[in-house]
Amino acid sequence: MNEITQELLRLAQENPELPIVTMVATEVVCGDEFGYWLSSPSKCDIREYAIDDWIGNGIIRYKDDNNDEELLIESIAEGKYDGTEADYERAELEAAELWTKAIVIYIDPYPQEVT
Repeated sequence: MNEITQELLRLAQENPELPIVTMVATEVVCGDEFGYWLSSPSKCDIREYAIDDWIGNGIIRYKDDNNDEELLIESIAEGKYDGTEADYERAELEAAELWTKAIVIYIDPYPQEVT
């Protein structure tokens, strides 16, 4: 069993309440001519993410990334509302509800050098 598989099993066993999601590199699915692409996990971790459906057009924001929490609030306040101070306060409350904590598996093109 390789290190990534061991880490995934450990994270899942220690956090059975968390969903498991995959973040797939664009290089893996760069065309639509096939139904499946061979790829491999490159790492896994526990992270909180939200989908920015406003200014970010569906981009994934990570709570622990620089400014992503602020960018999500700004996106909601400016993209969904008019950007007033009251809108920013409302957006801050809405953004707090959007974060999802999950076990994230990062998928990259095959083959990966894993041990």
